[in-house]
Amino acid sequence: MTSLIAGAMGFIHLRQQSLETKGLALLAAAFLGLAAGSFSAGLGERDVLPAWLWQPGSLAIGSLSYACLWLGARALSSGRGLRRPWVLLLLPIAWLCLAAITHFTADNQLRASAFHITAFLFLLAAAREVARDQRIDPLPSRRPLTIIFGLAAVVYAVEFLMMTLGRISVPNIALGFGFQTFCNFGITILVYGVVKERAENALRLAAEIDSLTGIGNRRWMDARMPGVIRRGDTIMMLDLDHFKTINDRYGHAAGDHVLRAFADEVSRNLRLQDRFARTGGEEFVLYMPGLSLADAKAAGERLCRLVASLVVQHRGDRIPVTTSLGVAWSDGGYPSWDLMIQAADTALYAAKKAGRNQVAVQPSPLSMDAVA
Repeated sequence: MTSLIAGAMGFIHLRQQSLETKGLALLAAAFLGLAAGSFSAGLGERDVLPAWLWQPGSLAIGSLSYACLWLGARALSSGRGLRRPWVLLLLPIAWLCLAAITHFTADNQLRASAFHITAFLFLLAAAREVARDQRIDPLPSRRPLTIIFGLAAVVYAVEFLMMTLGRISVPNIALGFGFQTFCNFGITILVYGVVKERAENALRLAAEIDSLTGIGNRRWMDARMPGVIRRGDTIMMLDLDHFKTINDRYGHAAGDHVLRAFADEVSRNLRLQDRFARTGGEEFVLYMPGLSLADAKAAGERLCRLVASLVVQHRGDRIPVTTSLGVAWSDGGYPSWDLMIQAADTALYAAKKAGRNQVAVQPSPLSMDAVA
C-alpha cells in the first residue's frame, strides 16, 4: 500500500510541475483507489468493517482503479480518452450487482479471482496502449514501461493460476506482493521518464523549428546533415525576390503569409530524403542528396517555376512571389559543408545580379581545378 500512496503522490507532484499532464490525474486516482481498496480489505480482515461492505466494496474499488489505470496509460501514451468515460463504472457496478445476487464475494478465493482477472486484463490493456504508440512517439521509457505493465499483468495471471490449482501459500502471497510493489514503483519512475523525455523533445523541437514557417532552422539542418560530403550532394540557397518591397507595400503580416506559403510550396515538392530549412529572414537552404549536376540544376529550375506560379492572397491582395536559387553540387571537392553553403550563397548572389527569378550554379572545386 505504501508504494501505491507514494506513486499517487508522485503523479500529483508531476502533474503540478509539468506542462504535460494528460493521464496523470487518472494514474494518481488509480493508485489512490488501489490503496483505499487494500486498506478497506485490511480493516475488514480485522473485523473493523462489516463483511457485506468491505468484500464487494474492495472488489468494486479495485476494478474501478485498474480501469482508471488503463485509461490513464492510454491518455499518457497518446492523449486519447474515451467518448463516454462513464463506461468505466460498468464493471464495478456489475461486480456489485453480481455480489448482491450471488454473495460470491464472501468466498475469499472467488473474490480474489475476480480481482486478479480484472487486474490482469486492464494491465495488459495498459501495456498495449503504451506499446502501440512507439512508432509515432518513440520515447526511450516507452518500452520498459510496456514491459513493467506486462510484468504486473503476468504476476496477477500467475497468482490466479496458483489459486485455481490450490497451490497458493503465504510465501507465494508475500512474493507476489513483492513483485507488485516493484511494479508499482517501476510504473511511477517510468511515467516520470515518459513525461520528462516528452518535455525534452518539445524543448529541442522549439529550438530547432522555425516558429513562423514550421520547417527546420539552421540548427535543425546542421544536426541532420551527413558527416561526410558525398558525390551528388547538392546544396541550394533560396531567397525570396524583393521581399522588402512586399513588406513595405502589403505589410509585415502579408510578408509572414508569403514566407509560410513559400515554405509550404517548396516542402510539398521535395523527396523524403531532402532537407529544407529557413536560415533567417527570407533566406532558406535546401539539401538534396544523390543528384547529378544536370539533375541538380533541373531541380532548382523546377522549384523556381513552382514558386513563380504561386500567388499568395492576403486580405484581398494577390501577391506575386518569385525566388532566386544558388546551387552548389559536389563532385567530391568540398572539404566542409560550410564551404559548400558559401558556394551556394555565391551562386545565389549571381542569380540575383543576373535579374532574379532564376538559377545559378557555382562550379565545384574539382571542376575549377580541372579548368585551371
